[in-house]
Amino acid sequence: MLFIVRVKKIILFVLLILFVPLNATAFNGSKAFEEHKMVMLLIEPESGTIVKANSAAEEFYGYSISDFESMKIQDINTLSPQAIHAEMRLAKKEKRNYFIFQHRTKSGDLKTVEVSSIPLVYQGSTVLYSIIRDISGYRAAQEGLWHYQHRLDDMVKEQSSQLTATHQRQLLIFTALSIVLALALAALFRLLINQRNTKAQLEDEKKRLSDVIWAANIGTWEWDLSSDRLTLNDFAYAMVGYERWADFPVKRASLQPICHPDDWIIAQQNMVAKLEGKASFFQTEIRVRHRLGHWVWILVRGRIIKRAYSTRKPLAVAGTYQDITLQKELNSQLYLYANTDQLAEIPNRRSFHNQLDQMEDAEHHYGLFYMDLNKFKNVNDKYGHAAGDLVIKNVGQRLKGVIRSSDNIYRLGGDEFAVIVKGLKSRADASVIANKFVKTLSEPHVLEGMRNKNVIVPPSIGVAFYPDNGLDAESLIQRADQMMYLAKRNYPEGGYEIFGEQLAIA
Repeated sequence: MLFIVRVKKIILFVLLILFVPLNATAFNGSKAFEEHKMVMLLIEPESGTIVKANSAAEEFYGYSISDFESMKIQDINTLSPQAIHAEMRLAKKEKRNYFIFQHRTKSGDLKTVEVSSIPLVYQGSTVLYSIIRDISGYRAAQEGLWHYQHRLDDMVKEQSSQLTATHQRQLLIFTALSIVLALALAALFRLLINQRNTKAQLEDEKKRLSDVIWAANIGTWEWDLSSDRLTLNDFAYAMVGYERWADFPVKRASLQPICHPDDWIIAQQNMVAKLEGKASFFQTEIRVRHRLGHWVWILVRGRIIKRAYSTRKPLAVAGTYQDITLQKELNSQLYLYANTDQLAEIPNRRSFHNQLDQMEDAEHHYGLFYMDLNKFKNVNDKYGHAAGDLVIKNVGQRLKGVIRSSDNIYRLGGDEFAVIVKGLKSRADASVIANKFVKTLSEPHVLEGMRNKNVIVPPSIGVAFYPDNGLDAESLIQRADQMMYLAKRNYPEGGYEIFGEQLAIA
């Protein structure tokens, strides 16, 4: 939540600087408003009438700009007035400056959107300046991850309940057998027959329990603290590619060589802290080396099952273990998907702001190169979005080819990119790097499959330094963005501007 609020503040602050001048009449001709990539609407707050819309809104909703000016926001917002008021109350309670609504496009598609609004004076009247962002995909991924986690928890709970029920049935069988033996001393022959039948039943029950444990991908273990002996069932060995090692317990410490050293240290610290405290349950994740060489992620859960009567010191611990390698891989893929721009194959805006947040706590110097591509809209208009996608992908690959391994490149959306260079202090060094970016990105892009047409999209680059030009992400982005627009105005064929004290805005 803190991250989202910070991003919204940055966007609104930049948009206010660009689109809301002191003289309200000057806003009537704001070309930047009409051509901006973000969806923007001017709305009359009392009636909901849409006063003005930009071209991004026209593309997103499917309505023409003239259509918008004869519509009200209620025509595209599918929520009822009661639901809208409920969302506003929720936003106020959660202290966020945006709302989550559901809008319908002209084609009938439903889009979950995030709406941020600020009041301003337009042609003598107060209107709501609204910025709309499509979050439908993010919401769908978030809900899918939530359902996956809950299905996994339900499965573990179900299997644990089955193990408990089976254990209770075994206790009942052993208790009944003891009673029969005590009462049947005079009937030895009958006792022998009953004992044989009971043994067969126990074998069947043991096999059924083993099948259940295997199907659930869960194993069991028991650890005697006084002797440090650990008893594992067969599933433990098969999980890491081995057959059963021995019929007798092993020393717990003997497992250390096949465990990842970092995970082993954390697991021991976690276990000791729980056992020495009041808690009787602990849980940890640890990587174990498979016989074929790769790592297997194991979820280990344990509970104290025996304590000393006088000191209450733990004497025995038992629990379960489970192979969670697939879950870890899925989580890693989801994280990569959420933090990578799939088209340019580089980190996305989320990664960019995470890196800026980390810079605020760092002691190093950084240079922020904020850039967009001139004439990129002409490529989309003339050759189509497939050509624009090819250019975006080429730009990502070219930037990766000229930066160092310690530097970071990001696609912020549309034709905007950013590069964070570590250890950059001087304007001279920044000029060398910026010139390299301008030269690389100004080279023609060959549109393969389109009669090998060549297009040129030279960059406009703004440069700011951390911490010299700003101690927080918002200030740094503001200054770099200011320089980028200055470069766009001064060098339409590609160029850069570096933030200096004489250019600072109070």
